[in-house]
Amino acid sequence: MGSVDQNYRRQGVGDWWDVTIAQAVPGRRVILFDDLVLDGTLTLSMGVIDGFTQGKEVFARAPAAAAVTVGSPNSYISGVLRRNLNTTAIDGWYHLPVGELPSGKGYQLAQVRFDAAPGFPQLVAYFRPIAPTSCVTYTDCGAAFGTLPNLDNGYWVIDRAAGTPTSFHIRVYARNYTNASGVSYAVVKRPTSSGVPFDFYGVCEGAPYDQPHQTGRLQVPDFSEFAVAQSPVPLAVRFVSVVAQPVSRQVLLRFVVRQDWELALRHEVERSVDGLVWRKVGEVSAEAALRREGDLAHYEWVDKEVQAGERYLYRVRAVERTGSSYLSSVVEAMIPQPGQLVVRVWPNPATSEAWVEASEAGHMVRVWDMRGQLVWETRMEGERVALPVGLLSAGVYVVEVGSQWVRWVKE
Repeated sequence: MGSVDQNYRRQGVGDWWDVTIAQAVPGRRVILFDDLVLDGTLTLSMGVIDGFTQGKEVFARAPAAAAVTVGSPNSYISGVLRRNLNTTAIDGWYHLPVGELPSGKGYQLAQVRFDAAPGFPQLVAYFRPIAPTSCVTYTDCGAAFGTLPNLDNGYWVIDRAAGTPTSFHIRVYARNYTNASGVSYAVVKRPTSSGVPFDFYGVCEGAPYDQPHQTGRLQVPDFSEFAVAQSPVPLAVRFVSVVAQPVSRQVLLRFVVRQDWELALRHEVERSVDGLVWRKVGEVSAEAALRREGDLAHYEWVDKEVQAGERYLYRVRAVERTGSSYLSSVVEAMIPQPGQLVVRVWPNPATSEAWVEASEAGHMVRVWDMRGQLVWETRMEGERVALPVGLLSAGVYVVEVGSQWVRWVKE
C-alpha cells in the first residue's frame, strides 16, 4: 500500500499466497522487476500492476476461477497475466483483468467460462492497444458486419497451453474506444500474430452483450486474438433475458426476446448436464408469447423431467422462417433435495439490479466485499430479496445466505 509508485523484487525464500493491491490513491503502480507468482487469491482493489515496463508477468497458480478478482479501471494488470485452470470441472468465470497503461487505454477486462472441464492447464492473456484490422464481411445473427471498422481500443491476446481445445463463452468489456458508430457488436477472432482480418467463430450471445462496452460470444472453439466488430444494423434476434428457476419440483424457464415477428418461427429449449452435450427438450411457437411489447416477446416453458439434486443447464435456440437460428446464453437451475438449501444470485454480473433467491425463506443475507468487510445485510421474508446494487461500488462481492456462499460481481 502507498501513495507513490512502488517497485517489486522477489527476495528471500517461499512463495506468496494471497496478494492484495490496495494503493492509497488511484493511478499509482506496483512496477514488477520480477515475476509476481502467487498460490492464493489476487485481489485488485486500487493500483495498477505494471509488468509492461520491465517485461514481467503475473502468474496466478491457484486453478480456481475465483483466484483473480475482476479488477476495475483503477486496478488491473498492465502486461501479461498467466492463469492455471481447474481441469476437473466447470468452475465459473475466469477473470482476465488486463489492460495497457502507457497508451492510456487502461483497463480492458476479458472473461472466459468453459463449456466443459478444460482440456489444457493454463491461459496467458494480455492486451495490445493497437487498432485492429477490420473483420471479414459476414452476416452474424442476421446483422451484416464488415462495413464498419472494428473498435479502435485494441485487441486481446488470449492463448492456451498445449492440450485438447475446449469450447468456451467469452465476454470482453472494451473501454477508451473512439469510433463506436454501430448498432450491434460482436466478438471476432483471428490466429495469434497472423495479421489477417478478424473472423466469426462460435455463436453470437445477443443482448445485453451486443454492445461496445460489453460484448459476448458463445461456443468459441479455441483461443487466439479477440476484437470487437460493429454492424450498422441490430441483430435479428436478441435475447434480452433468460432465467431458469426451480418451482414445485420443476424448472420454470422464462425468456424475453427482441425479434422480427415476420421472421420468428419458434424457440427450441435445449438442456445439458455437462455443458458439452445438448438435447432438445421442448419448444415454444413464436406466436405463443405470453406478452408482446412491440418487438419484445415474453415466453415461459416448464421442464417437468428433472431430478432433485441434479444441476441442469438450459439455452434457447431462436429459429427463423429463413432457417437461420440463434442461441441464447446458458443458464442453470437445480431442484433442491429435501432439506437442501439452494441459493442463486442473478444476474451475475449485474449493473442496475440483482436478486438473491433461496429454496428456503427466513435466512439472513449478508454481502461481503473482498476485504472481508460486511457491507449490507437483511433477512429474507420470502424466497427472493433484491440486492442494493445502486449503493455498491463496482467490484467483486460474496453473498452469504445461510450456509451457502455465492461470488457476485457488480459492474
